[in-house]
Amino acid sequence: MSLKLKYETDSSVSRLKLIKYCLMKFLLLLALVISFSVDSFAVTCLRDNSDKGYEIMKKVDLESKKYKTQKSDIYMEIVDENNSKRKRYFNLYKKNFGSDSRSLIKFYEPSNIKNTSLLSYSYDNKENDQWFYFPALRNIKKLGINDKNSSFMGSDFSNADIAGRSLGDYNYCFESEEGGFAYVSSYPKLKGDQYSVLKMKVAKKVNMVAKIEFFDRQDEHVKTLKNQKIRKISGFYVVLKSKMINHKNGGNTKIITKRIELNSDISDGFFGVRNLR
Repeated sequence: MSLKLKYETDSSVSRLKLIKYCLMKFLLLLALVISFSVDSFAVTCLRDNSDKGYEIMKKVDLESKKYKTQKSDIYMEIVDENNSKRKRYFNLYKKNFGSDSRSLIKFYEPSNIKNTSLLSYSYDNKENDQWFYFPALRNIKKLGINDKNSSFMGSDFSNADIAGRSLGDYNYCFESEEGGFAYVSSYPKLKGDQYSVLKMKVAKKVNMVAKIEFFDRQDEHVKTLKNQKIRKISGFYVVLKSKMINHKNGGNTKIITKRIELNSDISDGFFGVRNLR
């Protein structure tokens, strides 16, 4: 009798351990599902608002694709928290390839950064590619995710900010409308993105972004981009003056277009990696 009782007790203990193990696995799986659901876009935005947000940003994207190419002379002014200023001058070349785009930046002033170049390939629904050329090192470097999230030549723009954003890189949620502006929250699809959300203010009349508020992965409001001057050039709306305000260090960076030429001929090969040098 005692042996049978011991066997039954041991069996009960084993079953209890198995039940506890299965329960723990289930709770762990449930926690993962809940965590994923909280982070997922489906919980963040209602379907109607998601569709409306996407349609607003699709119009913005189409507006930027109305011209095939762009050549610009750009002035960049970097202001730190002590109001000290640094000046940069570069040429910007850009070409649209359907839903994708490519851009090439070549600095020509000041002399210590002359011929430094940045090539960006922006894709729809896929991580962008970027390459830097540093003439002092005579080296072309393909940027990893940390490099893309780093400052663009000491400015308050990141390298990824400069590359631009594709329509398919985000999930969208319409928030509200007021005074000719639509407010849309954009949630990055790529896990490596440094931002958790971009809150956009869109001027509906011209389908252009007037302001973007950037929030980091801790949901802290870290930067604000203001497109301060939007003009119609050769029949197309373009941004001619932008200001990125850095809320973490008190600095800001202005980017001002001094000259712009749209729809001029630029060969596809011009945007090759070899042309960085």
